[in-house]
Amino acid sequence: MKKNELKKWECRFLVFGLLLVVIFGVGCVAKETQTPISKKSITTLPKEKIPQSGEQSPPITADLSMSGVPSLGQVVELTFSSKFDFNAKNVTMNIFLPEGFVLVNGNLTFNGEVSAGEKVQIKSLVKATETGMGVIQAKVINYYPLGGDFTNRDSLYINVSENSGEVRQLPFDYPDPTKRKERIFDYDIKLELTETPYLNNPVNLRVTVTPTSDSPDFVIGMLLPEGIVLPGGKVLPEGIVDEVDLIKKIEGPVAKGEKVQFDTTIKVVKEGYWEIKVGVGKQSYEQANYLYINASGSEITVSSLTPQQQQQKNYEIPIATTIDLPLNQGK
Repeated sequence: MKKNELKKWECRFLVFGLLLVVIFGVGCVAKETQTPISKKSITTLPKEKIPQSGEQSPPITADLSMSGVPSLGQVVELTFSSKFDFNAKNVTMNIFLPEGFVLVNGNLTFNGEVSAGEKVQIKSLVKATETGMGVIQAKVINYYPLGGDFTNRDSLYINVSENSGEVRQLPFDYPDPTKRKERIFDYDIKLELTETPYLNNPVNLRVTVTPTSDSPDFVIGMLLPEGIVLPGGKVLPEGIVDEVDLIKKIEGPVAKGEKVQFDTTIKVVKEGYWEIKVGVGKQSYEQANYLYINASGSEITVSSLTPQQQQQKNYEIPIATTIDLPLNQGK
């Protein structure tokens, strides 16, 4: 009798155990059936903000400065600094001395690789051997592997006399920035081609500058790379010699939000990656924006982003968050 009752309890435990296995198994299967995610369960996070017109910083900076007064025979120090926002393998930096200046010590060139965020400096001691005016120029260039380059420049305008010297960032016929209180004004700068570009065909480039506050007169300067030209040559005010290809003097006051716009004709004459730079400022080019042109064969693409920024944008993947959906309840 006891043996039969024991067997009955064993059977009950066995059945109960099997039921537990089935229940847990169904639960697991139910959870697995929840894996497919409906569109309602996907949340796309906002992508990193891409700099808009007027906000973009240059991919390569260029800053030329001088310590000391460049009077006749006086040794002064030149410092040319550049910083990259991308890894660059083929970088060249040069300081170009005008006639009447000689190198005393240090370097005027740099060649090598630069890491993203790294700041490279050239330091040199120079002196003037003649009196008069001149321009010390500096250029940093990164040659792109597929052709073309990214370039930035800076200049110092020097006036040397026997017992004194003067240094400016703009030519001497511009208003003297030391004789009035300086104020930095912000501008929204927009560059666009109004028609489809083709190699060796002239195309219209439109530049629009909008002050974000009431602004006095200012200067717009355009610098073109090796592969892009102005068909009619440089457009500079009479008597001005400058590395830039075009200068527009805007007479103020210009009200906040008032657009200053002009068109000019450019022509892409060589294949490669090219950078058009437009700078705006009161006494120097305090702000700049860029237009990047990729000329490959008969195809030409235009973007406000560098190739590195374009590649980063193309590989941005929306991040999805999932939620558990309730099981469908059968009737």
